[in-house]
Amino acid sequence: MHHELLSRRVFLTLPVTLLAAVDTVCAADLKKKTLDAWQAYVQLTEERIASELDSRRGFLMQDFKDASEAEKIRAISASGKPYIARMQTRNQANNQINVQDGIVHHRYGSIFIPGAKMPDVLSWVQNFDQYEAYFTEVEKSKMVSHNGDGFDIFLRLTRTKLGITVHYNTDYTFTFRHHDNARTSGRMISTRIAEIEGVGTRNEKEKSPGRDSGYFWRSNFYWRYLEEKDGTFLECESVSLSREVPFGLGFLFRSFVESIAEETVENVLISIRQGVLRKL
Repeated sequence: MHHELLSRRVFLTLPVTLLAAVDTVCAADLKKKTLDAWQAYVQLTEERIASELDSRRGFLMQDFKDASEAEKIRAISASGKPYIARMQTRNQANNQINVQDGIVHHRYGSIFIPGAKMPDVLSWVQNFDQYEAYFTEVEKSKMVSHNGDGFDIFLRLTRTKLGITVHYNTDYTFTFRHHDNARTSGRMISTRIAEIEGVGTRNEKEKSPGRDSGYFWRSNFYWRYLEEKDGTFLECESVSLSREVPFGLGFLFRSFVESIAEETVENVLISIRQGVLRKL
């Protein structure tokens, strides 16, 4: 019995021990070839998004899905729950884009806010200073500057999984495009992500961006807002970049970073829905 309890305890603590080793032994540098491949992935993704936004076929991403999947997305979103799915952008030859020494995490999410009009949603979303009160991953938030439909914002982020917490200072640009009174899109792009070490101590400082544990190197969010008769649909595409799986960690590390990507989109959509509903 003692041996079984000991084995179970070792099994449960092993993921934390291995992932913690990434920080101390397997620090990673963001290489040019990785960044170039990321930029190629983002360019193709943005070209497809731009084409959909200007299409007469529809506006939301679900409009470009087959009928059964679109119906499923709407049903789950309308129920008040977020619909989350993995995505992957492929090149012109329909081949997977190889990102050497990196992993691209691409997620789609949708949710519906009953009774909300477009001004309700946008006024809440653009109140960036309140983000720390609503989003679980945001410790501090501030609008740095504002010019028309463009915003520069600062977010102090924290990400926790399997007992490991990592903190970041991040800068984003958030640009909105108003297609008409019922349709708006948004593009939120990271311009700086710096991991923080020694959090809460006198030795707290930023690591050099791109020379850190490699959990979180780049982060883009692409938004679509559609006002309908009974409320407003929100859609989000999240595209982020992390390091490749460190040797020996395999499935454990990939599961760690993939689950964070999925949970981020889910938590953001739920938080926006709850926040807007409280203001109605």
